[in-house]
Amino acid sequence: MITPNIQKALESNGVRFFAKDFLMEGMRKDCVDAVHDAHLVYTLLKERMEKMLGTESKNEYAEEV
Repeated sequence: MITPNIQKALESNGVRFFAKDFLMEGMRKDCVDAVHDAHLVYTLLKERMEKMLGTESKNEYAEEV
């Protein structure tokens, strides 16, 4: 199921291809699994950004990954 907001994001020139690809892949998965995967990707990329910017915070997935 593609919601109106997902459709807008997919059609937007302001949304990067990475996000669009991730959304499309998420549409093929179980919705709970897709949200879990999105949260994991967000957490890991945020950790990377914070390390690069020197603004590190505690990473909740550090033990699991």
